[in-house]
Amino acid sequence: MNEAEIRKRIVERYCALTLPDQERFLAAAGHWLTMAGRGTYVAGGYGVHDGPTLREVNEGAHRIFDQLRLMLTSNDQRYPDDVFAGILVEKFRAAKLDPKTILRFFD
Repeated sequence: MNEAEIRKRIVERYCALTLPDQERFLAAAGHWLTMAGRGTYVAGGYGVHDGPTLREVNEGAHRIFDQLRLMLTSNDQRYPDDVFAGILVEKFRAAKLDPKTILRFFD
């Protein structure tokens, strides 16, 4: 499956979710993203060996949790579902993560 197909599948599946299911999906994706960020830390220490990737992980987590916050407060200033699903793919790619990983959060 190429990246365009992956993106299309993610957008379709995300848009088909109910609001509560989208909220659960974003909580799971955000949690996983923060755990993936741990891979940028120096083993056994407090430093970071891959600052640029950690920054992208942080930016992705920020987008996810901001969207979730807006959803939970019924704020209509959030991104449309199809746009946000595309942003999610971009943020995973920027953080050097395979966007196919996102598909597992639908199960």
